[in-house]
Amino acid sequence: MSTSLFVTGASSGIGEAFLNHVPSDINVAHTFSRRQSAGHWTEIDLGHPRQWGVFVSAIDEALDAEKPDHAIFFHCSGTGDPIGRVVDLEPAEYALAVILNSASGPSLGQAFLRACHLRGIRATLILASSPAAEKDVPGMAQYCSGKDGMQHWGTIVAMEQTPESGNRIVTVVPYAVLTDVVRSVMTRDPNEVPLVNYFRQVEAANEFASPELCAEQIWNVIDTASNGAIVPVGAVWIAERAAAQS
Repeated sequence: MSTSLFVTGASSGIGEAFLNHVPSDINVAHTFSRRQSAGHWTEIDLGHPRQWGVFVSAIDEALDAEKPDHAIFFHCSGTGDPIGRVVDLEPAEYALAVILNSASGPSLGQAFLRACHLRGIRATLILASSPAAEKDVPGMAQYCSGKDGMQHWGTIVAMEQTPESGNRIVTVVPYAVLTDVVRSVMTRDPNEVPLVNYFRQVEAANEFASPELCAEQIWNVIDTASNGAIVPVGAVWIAERAAAQS
């Protein structure tokens, strides 16, 4: 069997670590990001919908050239910035973040599933959500709502898949992974972004997970998770503790 791999947001953090753990029996990854990443890299800013056609064309070309039995798309792109009260933020920058977090996942995910469907290729779509999808975090309204919407979209689309297709849509929820985005949030004023206090507590308890550990867990999810699953990764001990207390 041959497997093609597509990854957005692989230039740093969890996405970069994910590429470091690609199994040897999977084709060289096709990657999409603003900054250069490993694999067959395409420069693209997913905050601009006019550039999404570049992704769609690359998917079509790769599937036709590689003719895989199975294709994986890990959508890891997202941004926490800009952070702050909505009335204090610049509209153009805010709009790009809203589009990236809220719209790129469903749009590119649909294009991937459609491309695989037309060619009879089994598809696995992995969406990177966040614990913020289920929280109300002042200062991060666009991020929370974007992850919530994408996660909901994935749940519904998973219901549309037939058992015969073998397709899976799986959402991973990284808990407390020490990425550059998290480090950036931790520099903010806690009065402006209350989440800062939480991250500082996690740091003091030495409970952060590394991007490498999270990447290993995501590959395990790809191997084992059922269609429609929503799976905590990263600092899973935090997720387990929260579930036990609820």
